[in-house]
Amino acid sequence: MNKKDKQGQDQQPAVSRRDFIKRSSAGIGLLGLPAAMAACGGSGSDNSTSATSSTAGNSSSATSTALTAAFPTASAWKFGVMADTQWVTVTYGDDGRNPHTCAVDIINQLNTQFIAAGVKFVVQVGDLCDKGTSSTFTLTKSDGTSYASSLLLAEDTRSAFTQKLFNAGIGFFPLRGNHDDSAATAKEFQRIFPQTQNGTHNVTPADVLSLSNPDASVQPVVAKTGSSFTIGSNFNSPSTGLTGLSYAFDVNNLRIVMLDQFEPTNSTNADGNPYTDSTLSSTGYNRTIQTQQSWINTQLAGRTKGTHAIVFSHKGLVTEDHADVLLGDCPAPGSITVNNTNYYGSPKMDDFISGLSSNGVRLLMCGHDHMHDRSKISTIDGSASLTQQVGASNSNKFYYPATTANDVSFSSGKRQTVVSHERNTIGYYIFTVDGDNISIDYYSAPAYPSSPTGGTVTTTPTLGFTWRERFGYGLGGKEFIIAPMASFSSITDTGPGGTVMSILDGKNGNSAIDVAGRSFRLAVNTAWFAATTLTASDVLLLQGMSYTLGSGVTDTYVLSMHYDPAKVSAAQIAAGKFGLASVQNGQWVNTVSANSSGSGSFVQGAWVSGYSLGTWGVNTANSTVWAVIDHNGYFAAVAGI
Repeated sequence: MNKKDKQGQDQQPAVSRRDFIKRSSAGIGLLGLPAAMAACGGSGSDNSTSATSSTAGNSSSATSTALTAAFPTASAWKFGVMADTQWVTVTYGDDGRNPHTCAVDIINQLNTQFIAAGVKFVVQVGDLCDKGTSSTFTLTKSDGTSYASSLLLAEDTRSAFTQKLFNAGIGFFPLRGNHDDSAATAKEFQRIFPQTQNGTHNVTPADVLSLSNPDASVQPVVAKTGSSFTIGSNFNSPSTGLTGLSYAFDVNNLRIVMLDQFEPTNSTNADGNPYTDSTLSSTGYNRTIQTQQSWINTQLAGRTKGTHAIVFSHKGLVTEDHADVLLGDCPAPGSITVNNTNYYGSPKMDDFISGLSSNGVRLLMCGHDHMHDRSKISTIDGSASLTQQVGASNSNKFYYPATTANDVSFSSGKRQTVVSHERNTIGYYIFTVDGDNISIDYYSAPAYPSSPTGGTVTTTPTLGFTWRERFGYGLGGKEFIIAPMASFSSITDTGPGGTVMSILDGKNGNSAIDVAGRSFRLAVNTAWFAATTLTASDVLLLQGMSYTLGSGVTDTYVLSMHYDPAKVSAAQIAAGKFGLASVQNGQWVNTVSANSSGSGSFVQGAWVSGYSLGTWGVNTANSTVWAVIDHNGYFAAVAGI
């Protein structure tokens, strides 16, 4: 069970200094593990406590090199995602490492992580700097000196410090945020990020790379190397004024849709009406996304059958701190008064959610809230839903959730189901796209802001990133939302070759609640790969059952999978050389060897209630393999383990 905060209400607590020490010592062994394991077929359980079990008929030294498991597959590819990079002018405007209100020190460290992970490109979901809206301003450095800055220099700084990625052959696809929301910023965005219009990278304007940089002695802009390169195809935008601001494009088997809700270059929405419409509200953001809805639907529906689609935006649909959202000033379906304040609401939010859901979108990723937060967001009537992932802060600014949830205040608690949360950290995401399946690894480092309930840091802390969790989905799989203390027995699915998986026993033991008093659910997802020459079943990828950040250990459960009897001999079964297998270090191994503890015990027969962790068996009566385990990952029936 997770520790409580001062209110006694927390699922994933704000990182304490004790946790930082744990993450910096014992956690050091975790750093980079998922990336390394991805190359050799690891799963989330590779980040859990080392196994201490011994398996009948199997030992690590006896594992055959013939049992190589190529998961993720050779066709898998990766991209990174980061969020807001504001450097907020707190005690002083520039600590000597973060010029022109841009969090350069954090950006540089994230760039290093993305390069090490081998990503193809990086997406940023807005707020490229803090003052992309003020025409001119003065900043004071920590040494007492001052310098003049401007919105153009602020935006250009973010562009300049992308060069390290370009030099490594990695692309960069940004969005604007509410700190980059003017028509002037829109025009500059088009100029300094031309790749959003055609996919051509490493063509940053020369004046950007030679901009006035008061912190050049410690944060120099790296020189450009190499030639231009192209990532993506089929670039498309909804209108002239939004060219390269809202945009869609394809990379391999993924269509990305980037949504800009801010003022277009011509101050005109996609439907030809003014961005600011006083009949709706004093600001235009209540209208601009709904005028793009037809274009959004077309981009999603028009992609190749059987491909992924992910939507990115700056603001979310329901967030924990901010009331303002992607389609309005709050997530209410219409006008509402809350705490004596009148809100216009988001009358087209249900259309937006339904449009994405009906076109197979599983995930919306956004920023704006400066905390890692994952939830399920639905229409008011619950007929359609999708996962919303809010990106952890990449800024020196951190927010805190409302103690009365915004979903409760504005939507009567009908829109949001909370899944995972971490605050007061700086973090990033690595997406692995592997055919029909996507896995997302979240990494973070504690930040220690001035206030744990919403504060800032005045200089970048040492960022010791560690792996925190993995989640994802499969186009051919299912999602199961499991309430606290509810049984896992509802989780069952069938693979492409007819393999049936079922969870026979176990329950969600997470009883923690968030600061608003809401219980967290598990979002358990199945994904599938076709059987290989080594497996007697399809290959299952099971994700989402762990809920303690930084650990791949799950509640104890019993997993069962059917197998093809023609692919195994009676002698192999009797000798304990056949059973449910997982991937570790690029090999198929007995799945109980990936448990956090317990010793293996083989049973030739059916599972019986009461079997302890590590017990595994083969039931020839119904051609199933089963095991009592406490981890997720890749699973298959394999002979020779």
